[in-house]
Amino acid sequence: MRRLLATIGLAAMLTSACGAAIGPTGAALSPSESPSPTTTGSASSLAPTSEPTVDPTPSNPIPDGFWAAAGRMLAAGPGQSATLLPNGEVFVNGGTGPSGLFDPLTGASMITGGSGNSPAGPAIQLKDGRVLIGDQLWDPRSAGLTSTGPTIDSRQNFLATILTDGRVLVAGGFGSEGVVYGTAELFDPKPGSWAATGTMTTTRGLGAMVRLADGRVLVAGGVRLGSIPQASAELYDPGAGTWAATGSMAVARQDETATLLVDGRVLVVGGSSDGTLALASGEVYDPATGRWTTVGEMSTPRDGHTATRLPDGRVLVAGGQGKPDALGNAAPLSSSEIFDPMTGTWTTTVPMTTARAGHAAALLQDGRVLVVGGFGPEGPLNSVEIYSLSTT
Repeated sequence: MRRLLATIGLAAMLTSACGAAIGPTGAALSPSESPSPTTTGSASSLAPTSEPTVDPTPSNPIPDGFWAAAGRMLAAGPGQSATLLPNGEVFVNGGTGPSGLFDPLTGASMITGGSGNSPAGPAIQLKDGRVLIGDQLWDPRSAGLTSTGPTIDSRQNFLATILTDGRVLVAGGFGSEGVVYGTAELFDPKPGSWAATGTMTTTRGLGAMVRLADGRVLVAGGVRLGSIPQASAELYDPGAGTWAATGSMAVARQDETATLLVDGRVLVVGGSSDGTLALASGEVYDPATGRWTTVGEMSTPRDGHTATRLPDGRVLVAGGQGKPDALGNAAPLSSSEIFDPMTGTWTTTVPMTTARAGHAAALLQDGRVLVVGGFGPEGPLNSVEIYSLSTT
């Protein structure tokens, strides 16, 4: 992963750790889905190998929607998060500059409590509407920040998701001097405190995390100590507080995205194999079998992209960085494409108005997709644009 980290103040530390930077999505995670949790299967029953590939040839380009510039925020750059609030506005935090609220209906933005340079990791919306940002809570009612108290481990580029019971699981990431964590901890909003939970089966930074429909949590890929990408995956059981290995991906990758599909499977796509070489490949994980199935490749290799599930169940992937040139530089991408879970194939759609990588994305209440920030060919971006599905 080759994203800018000057805005977060971590470039020196993370370059020594893995030549990488920001976590895979930048998208805030919503607590709206609350399926009933179940217990985790045994590691032995969840470790088969990958299945044969599907035809990787993408379908012909068919414009499926359109992008439109929507406004600007005061904060700019990678490392931002975008959280959809109950009133339809989007809370944008991170990057360089003050946090802000963006109204997708009017295109207006305003400064609110919070600041840039937050820990590189996802912002998590709690069930009461507050947003957890590292060890701070942003309250939309007061527009102010309060401290949760210190986390057990001080970490950057961590993975996080909200559990069905409202607690927040935080795992992996990087510590000082490039240390890669395998530890995990839980934030409980009721007492407002942190507690240790089970340690992952391996250390991970820059991987992907997603909560499954049954309440368990899947973590896949990322790098371990020595900046070594991995294909392994594991499952967290919130009831037992333990981790268990599951089937490994076909391809070792870091900085990939993971998206829960409507049928309960998980799409993992893109990322890089060594911190510099972007991937076009994708794989789908089936929690019922613990198996990964290779699906069609994207038309363009990319990491530092976003992946957003659309209301119709397809997945929109936008931006990121592609193949490096002869000097090892990879330009941000404006291209976007859509994955169809029914066929396992991709369709290119219209490009964004601005090439960007390391940006954040949020699904709006009306089904449109907002992207904000990141960096473009000329440096950090503060622009906002919105993707709308065609209605004709």
